[in-house]
Amino acid sequence: MVNYPDDWREVHFDDVIIPKARIGWQGLKKHEYLKRGYSYLISGTDFHNGTISLDNIWYVSRERYDMDENIQVQEGDVLVTKDGTIGKVAIVPKLDKPATLNSHVYVFRTKDTLNAKFLYRVLMSKIFRQFINYLQSGSIIASLAQKDLKNFSFMLPPLHEQQAIADTLSVFDTHITNLAELIAKKKAIRDGALEDLMSGRTRLKGFSGEWTVKKLFSLCDELVRGPFGGSLTKEDFITFGIKVYEQKNAIQHDYSIGTYFISNEKYESMKRFKVSSGDFIVSCSGTIGKIYRLPVEANDGIINQALLRIKVNEKIINPSFFQYIFESRLIQNVIIDNTQGGAIKNIIGMSQFKQIIFSLPPLDEQQA
Repeated sequence: MVNYPDDWREVHFDDVIIPKARIGWQGLKKHEYLKRGYSYLISGTDFHNGTISLDNIWYVSRERYDMDENIQVQEGDVLVTKDGTIGKVAIVPKLDKPATLNSHVYVFRTKDTLNAKFLYRVLMSKIFRQFINYLQSGSIIASLAQKDLKNFSFMLPPLHEQQAIADTLSVFDTHITNLAELIAKKKAIRDGALEDLMSGRTRLKGFSGEWTVKKLFSLCDELVRGPFGGSLTKEDFITFGIKVYEQKNAIQHDYSIGTYFISNEKYESMKRFKVSSGDFIVSCSGTIGKIYRLPVEANDGIINQALLRIKVNEKIINPSFFQYIFESRLIQNVIIDNTQGGAIKNIIGMSQFKQIIFSLPPLDEQQA
């Protein structure tokens, strides 16, 4: 139990906002969503890192904007999504145009006893997230209702302390943003260096050996796509046993996640699809081309139908070098099949995949 200072007090949500939660425009017709107009129309999809992104925002006419003063948002208003992804939070920055809301967003304006930035921090905290989770426990709520918000309470310090807390957390946010921008910059530099090094446009000092051109299949001891059809069905899965590796293991770079297992007997019949520590697994559908090398602590298992297993010949190619070059745009642009159309992409066929060309320096240069 948390011991709060004596001058902090518990407040209910409705006690500290004016006058109650208000919902954005309901019943807007399709033709009222404008690509340009008098007023921004803010929706939950415009929330980005706790503020409002204008990159893909819609507009409404002045006539529509003027029809409801209660949802004409102001700088410092706190917004929360009531539908869809429930409980997303943003605080309204200074905007260059008037702004109003669509029907999926609440707007909260604080009384004099509550600092808006402090309210924003409360709603961004695990206190509010736990409240949302409690509402959803045992059922799937379709939206966040005003009657539910009345039951939300939190501890409120004096006004000057609210401001100090909000300012301190803003300093942390600025630092995090600066670090994220620095990381993005470093990644861009790395990616440029990666392509220059992998293509041979840039050579490391002290290395002058000949590069050779190799096809993927010649670099691999084994190259196997996961089982198709009825080879592996839900009836084969058991609670404990031999692990079945899935796409999420490759995508999240985590060998431990997943709950699918098969018996020793089933495993013996599917040893062609065996995967062990040191092998690479590659995601082959949806999120394509994510590659992960299973670490030494990973258990033997099999791959499912959405994975590809690669065991490289370490006498020819350094595994870390292979992973870097596989993750580069040079290869990623090749492995995605864009010929089928539609939103869901797939990896190219195995016959094409095996023919992918790699330019290889000598092993010692690969290591360097």
